[in-house]
Amino acid sequence: MAVFKPEIGLVIRHAYLWWSEARAGREEGFKDRPCVIVHTRQNEYKETEVYISPITHTPPKNSERAMEIPKATKARLGLDTEPTWVITTEINRFIWPGPDIRPVLCA
Repeated sequence: MAVFKPEIGLVIRHAYLWWSEARAGREEGFKDRPCVIVHTRQNEYKETEVYISPITHTPPKNSERAMEIPKATKARLGLDTEPTWVITTEINRFIWPGPDIRPVLCA
C-alpha cells in the first residue's frame, strides 16, 4: 500500500477501536471502517500523530454528538447511499501510517 501524507478531512479505512471495545479489553477494532482524519501533529520524536473519528451507519443516540455526511460528499468519497454519520465523541490516535490502516478496495 502506498504511503501518503495524512491531511485533515481525508477519509481512510482503519481498524477503528471504539471506546466500548477498549474498555472491554480489546486492543484492535472489531472491523475495518471508514474514518476521517480530524487532527495531525508532530510529536517530540518527529513522528506524525494522526487523530481520527469513525464513520458509521448507526444513527447517533444524541444528534449533537455526530455529524451526518451529505449524500453528495458520500458519492464523492465512494461511500454507499445509506445515511452515515461521523461520530464526534470518539477518537483514535496513532503514529502514521500505523498497522491498522487498511487498503481501500475498488470495485
